[in-house]
Amino acid sequence: MRRTSDNDELCRTVKDAGFEIYPADETSESGKMIIRTAGEPEEQFSRNSQDILKVFRYAAQCGAEIEEHTLKAACEFRKNLRNVPILSKAEDLTEIICSDPRVLLLMEKSSVIEELIPELHEAFFCDQNSPYHFTNVGMHTVLVIENTDSEPVLRWAALLHDLGKMDAKTTKDGIDHFYGHPEISAEIAHRILEKYGFSDDFTE
Repeated sequence: MRRTSDNDELCRTVKDAGFEIYPADETSESGKMIIRTAGEPEEQFSRNSQDILKVFRYAAQCGAEIEEHTLKAACEFRKNLRNVPILSKAEDLTEIICSDPRVLLLMEKSSVIEELIPELHEAFFCDQNSPYHFTNVGMHTVLVIENTDSEPVLRWAALLHDLGKMDAKTTKDGIDHFYGHPEISAEIAHRILEKYGFSDDFTE
C-alpha cells in the first residue's frame, strides 16, 4: 500500500514539474512507462534548461523510458545545462545514480553525459581487452554502480572509481593494462566532486 502511495506521489510530482508519464503501448517490448515533456520539448528545454536533466532524473525514479522526441531534444539543447546551477545538477545526478544507474546509458546516447562528466563519456570508448573484463570502462562503471548499495557516497564512489583508466591504459601482447589507475582515478574523482560542490567529508 505504501509503495502505491509513493508511486502516485511521484507521478504527481512529475506532472506538476511539466512532464507527462503514461503506459507504453502494446508494441513496446519493455512494458515500461514513457515520460515526455508536457509541451514541445524544444520549447520547454529552451525555456527551462534544468528540465533537460530533470527528464533523466524522473525516468530513473519512475523506471520509465524517455520518449524519442524528448530524448533528441535533450541532445540538441544539452549545452544549455551550463546555465543550470551546479548544486542542482549535483542533486539530479545523485538521484539518477541512486535510483537507476542505467539511465546513464540514455544520457550517453544523447551526449548529455559528455556535457556533465566528460570523463565518463570517454570511458565508453575505452575497451578493456583482458581476462578480467568483458565490457568497456563506461559499461563496467554502470554495472558496478548497479551492484553497489544505493547510498549517495557509495554510488558516487562507484561512478568515479575507474575514470583514470583512460590515462593509465597500455597494451602488451594484445592485453590491456591499467597500472596506476587507482591514483589517477582518485585525482579525477576529487576534481569532479569539487566541481559539483560536494563537501570535504563527502569527498574523503
